[in-house]
Amino acid sequence: MSRVVEALRPLGGQLVAVAWSGGADSTALLHGCIEALGAESVVALHVDHGIRIGSEADEAFCAAVAGAVGVGYGAASLELGPGASESVARRHRYRALAD
Repeated sequence: MSRVVEALRPLGGQLVAVAWSGGADSTALLHGCIEALGAESVVALHVDHGIRIGSEADEAFCAAVAGAVGVGYGAASLELGPGASESVARRHRYRALAD
């Protein structure tokens, strides 16, 4: 984690958005950003693709954790359906994050 924190420190003073699924990798990145920049400089963005049954629980988890750690939070819900490929999901996720 120390390498991540050191790599992020030059971004101090900027608002940084973290695409956050709620999984281990993106949660570690979120916490690294908070450690390096402070919670006030971090916004966590979650996209529910609507691919998996029960995925709305991921969004509820992310919202709760974001509130607990004091970062800004935004979420988008898509209705791609269970047959959507990862490349389709990625394209829609990037569009939602940009919005």
